[in-house]
Amino acid sequence: MLSLNLTLTTLSLAMSFFREKLRKDIVQFIDVIDQIEMLFQMQPIAAVIVGTTEDVYSRVLALQTVKRQLTSICLQHGALMGDEAFFTDFYDLPWGVWKV
Repeated sequence: MLSLNLTLTTLSLAMSFFREKLRKDIVQFIDVIDQIEMLFQMQPIAAVIVGTTEDVYSRVLALQTVKRQLTSICLQHGALMGDEAFFTDFYDLPWGVWKV
């Protein structure tokens, strides 16, 4: 019974943590979307190059190019890990000196 109570307490704490994190993330995403919208309105942008899609600014930039049917390029190296590393399409275009 003690083990079950500890498990339920741990689960409850985890749910509270993720609920609060989601609330903060939603506010941040809305703020970033507004900032990127203003950037696209202020500047004539034809394409976007980002170094990753793991941070919120790069992710919103990439998604805004899709919305506007513009070209977006994400420079990536190493392994893609975690749900933050998302891409709609993968294309390989290596350049420079590299080994297999």
